[in-house]
This record gives sequence, structure tokens and C-alpha cells, in this order.
Amino acid sequence: MYTKLIDFDWYLDVYDNVLMGSLLAGNKLSKARKDTSFILEKFGLYSKKDVGVETLSGGQQQRVQVARAIVHDPKIMILDEPIVGMDLTSSIEVLSFLREKAHSEGKTVIISSHQLSLLENYCDSIIFLSKRNMITYSNMNDFKKKYGKFNKYYIEYEGKISEEVLRKIKSKCKIVRNIKPLQIIMIDEFPITTILNILNDDVKITQTKIDDLSLEDVYLFINKEAYNG
Repeated sequence: MYTKLIDFDWYLDVYDNVLMGSLLAGNKLSKARKDTSFILEKFGLYSKKDVGVETLSGGQQQRVQVARAIVHDPKIMILDEPIVGMDLTSSIEVLSFLREKAHSEGKTVIISSHQLSLLENYCDSIIFLSKRNMITYSNMNDFKKKYGKFNKYYIEYEGKISEEVLRKIKSKCKIVRNIKPLQIIMIDEFPITTILNILNDDVKITQTKIDDLSLEDVYLFINKEAYNG
């Protein structure tokens, strides 16, 4: 269940809540109405325009909140966890809309979020923060290239990995997730056969798969380096 403090006028319906965002930004009523109808359509909320916000699901309320925040079409949009509580379809619709604003209209959109798997596909630049310090700030493509020397492996196995074997693996890998399948991140120059040979002392390996690092993987790696540094 998702809970969050929500900035609504609970006595107003969906349409008037979003309309209020435009009016409070100084727009005339005619423009505010036009902009409200437009963004409600974009966010899939127009059919809900006449209902009270208390009747909406958490994800729908979050869409109303984002719509109200940006209905006046500001040049700079700073959004904290804008897609929290939304389903995947709604999240993609909102992020696609924001990306289009940035690319086609030159808007600046800054998003704070922990949903890294989605942001990876919609952001041009990235900032990682840890303990109130900026760890990295980079163009997204350059950022991915920087960590391209690392590989992620999924290792399917039968049996149970002992603590001793796990310690040996951790000493040779950047990140180890001891779940099934075993997930490890390591420099691509280091042979995976070394890890497999260590594992063979304990378990029967049934399958090995390699994958590129996701943004979430890199975040965990950077955080580990920051905490150890």
C-alpha cells in the first residue's frame, strides 16, 4: 500500500483541483480551463474530471497531483517522486509527457526518484546522491559507458552455497546478491570461470547468463564504493 501526504483541495473535484494550479500561477480563467482539459486528457484523467479526489485510487491521485503541479506549463519543473503509486502504464505516460516537454519545448525537468529502472529510459542526465553528497553527475550515455567494463551474471544452481564459498566469491566481485539465481557484478576482464570453479565445490551449476548493468545495479555499486571510501 502506498501512503503519502497529498496536496489537494479535498472539497473540489478533479477538474477544479487541477484548474486551481493554473489559476494560482496567475493564468486567466480561459487559459486555465484550456490547459486543465489538455493535461487531464494527457494523463488519462478526463473521464474522472467531475468526481471527488477522495474516490480515486492512490495512483490516480498521484496523477492529479502531478497535473496540478505542472498544468501552468512552467519552464522549470522539479518533481519529487512523481510516479510513486502509479501503475506501469501511467508511469510511462507521465514520464513520456515530461520527456517530450524537455525535448520539444526546451523545458528543464528535474526528477527525484528511486524507481531507477524507469528513469533509465527517460532521462538525459543523472545525479547520484549519497549521505547528502553528490557522488556523480553525468550525461546518461556517458554514465553507462563509464560502467560498461562491468558485467552482471545470473547463475542458476542446485543446492546451498556455504558461507565460506560465499565469502570467497564476495572477495572477487563488486556486488553479490545471494538469491536464486545468484547475481554477481564483476569486471569483464576477470574470468567468470574462476567464480564457477569456486561454486562447483558447493553446488551444481545448471545455467549461467550474462547481462548489462541496469541503472539500479550501478546505483548499488556506487553506494558501496561511497560507503567503503
